[in-house]
Amino acid sequence: MHTDSTARDVMRHEFVGVSESDTLADAASLAVEETANCIVVMRGHEPIGQVSIHELLDATLESGSADRPVNEIMDATVPTVPDDAGLSAVRKQLVTDDVASVLVVNGEGPIGVVTERDLLLAVGDPDTAVSDGRVDRMSDPSYETEGDTEPQHSICELCGSLSAELTQINGQMRCPNCADV
Repeated sequence: MHTDSTARDVMRHEFVGVSESDTLADAASLAVEETANCIVVMRGHEPIGQVSIHELLDATLESGSADRPVNEIMDATVPTVPDDAGLSAVRKQLVTDDVASVLVVNGEGPIGVVTERDLLLAVGDPDTAVSDGRVDRMSDPSYETEGDTEPQHSICELCGSLSAELTQINGQMRCPNCADV
């Protein structure tokens, strides 16, 4: 394990957040658009809960309505780690809270998220996964398919559109419209 690396080094700077009054339909649309497995529920700049796509689906199917506010089904706990936490502390938090991601915070609030996948990338390949304290997302095996470097019908990581013609640029899979951006 990279003992020098911290949550800040391996986190994704973006996380998907919704307001507590947003509807389940709005949250589900955002989760699909951003390909997120978990959404942080915010009150202003403060995280007050989280909701998984599984919980969104279950709540919508059970009630038959997606017009309810997210705060009715959210988990009021948000697993967090300080930005300077070591990777073993991040792993411990993921296991202790039995979650797939933790919010990374500093003195000013949330600044990113670490998923199980990010942590696996950081510890799984000591030669390429972490260099200069940063995760090299190019080493992410999800960017490669056997015998082909372009996945079939996948999501552009810049605009979110579905495309059969993705190109890897600066560690992101991009559609033809975003290739030059």
